[in-house]
Amino acid sequence: MRSPERTGRMLERAALALAALCLVFVFVLNGRPYFTTSSFPPRGIMDPHIAVQMVRSVRELDAILGDAPSADREVLRVKQYVDFAYIASYASLLALVSIVFYRWSRWTVAIGIFGFIAALQDVRENLDILQLINTPLSAVTGPMISHLHLMSVIKWGAAALAIGLLGVFTLRARKWYFRLLAAVDLLAAGIILWGLVDNPMLVWAAFPLAFGMIVNAATLKFLIRDFSKT
Repeated sequence: MRSPERTGRMLERAALALAALCLVFVFVLNGRPYFTTSSFPPRGIMDPHIAVQMVRSVRELDAILGDAPSADREVLRVKQYVDFAYIASYASLLALVSIVFYRWSRWTVAIGIFGFIAALQDVRENLDILQLINTPLSAVTGPMISHLHLMSVIKWGAAALAIGLLGVFTLRARKWYFRLLAAVDLLAAGIILWGLVDNPMLVWAAFPLAFGMIVNAATLKFLIRDFSKT
């Protein structure tokens, strides 16, 4: 039977491994292949990937990806496949963090729950996007676009709640740098909520969202020690 100390060390190592994995996928998603200069995301959304998630019409989809087949559609296809692995990584990471913090506050289970909801809707969003990639513009319907938009809104909203709750909990730490990290988490949540109203802002939410989640997990060992002294 494992001792609590050994179990704790295993959870800390798992969190560190998942944080590293998430970081790798973040770099891969933002790396090659790149979208071509033919992609013109609408409404000031600078990232074609996010623009597709927030697409509102066939005309906007055409501006982002062009008609099938197109090079930009194939770029997005590659990124969607990578995103499935990223989803599994961040969902597992948020679940693990919520389990570790449960000993100090039972409501932290909500972090894992909202992380799961975000991941579930992220998968559905990816499936919708892959369907659109394979569909010529003439065959794209309003309900297809509406469903994708809804899945994306729910995903981003759940992600905001998960990272926001993580920030609220981290604020309880005694060290100033953990409180600074909590501020990053809360900033990410705020930018996401803002971005759901003003979609171009979602591009700016991606970095603090990933940074806060990954650094929280990477420093979990030290955060636990901080809470243990309170």
